[in-house]
Amino acid sequence: MSDIIDPADTDMIAFLGAAFDVQRVVAGLLLPVARQHQLTERTLTIIVLVHAGLDRPSLLVDFLSVLPSTMSSDVDKLVRAGLIRRVPSPDDRRVTRLEVTQAGIDLEQRVLKELHTHFSARVAGVSVEELRTCVSTLQKISGGPHPDLPDEICRPYAD
Repeated sequence: MSDIIDPADTDMIAFLGAAFDVQRVVAGLLLPVARQHQLTERTLTIIVLVHAGLDRPSLLVDFLSVLPSTMSSDVDKLVRAGLIRRVPSPDDRRVTRLEVTQAGIDLEQRVLKELHTHFSARVAGVSVEELRTCVSTLQKISGGPHPDLPDEICRPYAD
């Protein structure tokens, strides 16, 4: 295969491979928890994002690159499961905001604890400086965190 890959593409292929590996590991951890609650990886992500501040369905549609109908379906499932609720905006009656219920917060905390445990073991040999460099590099590649997410979540190292 090396005879058909341009040497200039080697770094990009290595990056994509590493990104897919991380995505696979995260999905492998999230999927069993999601299935246990009849949810998907995306619906768990919605809970985390709503709790972090992306509390309007239109923001979630943009962030997750899904159709509005897909988001409506996912939100309906989460509301039925008692994990989030729709709340009319006090400022604009045309706007519906989303809130995470206590059951949703409990689920989110459990999932994040499991992620932390899993990744702590995986990154035990990586220095804090290396992790921060990795986060910074990934944010450069992705265009940075969503502007509607709070700094303490997306920019934890800001002065």
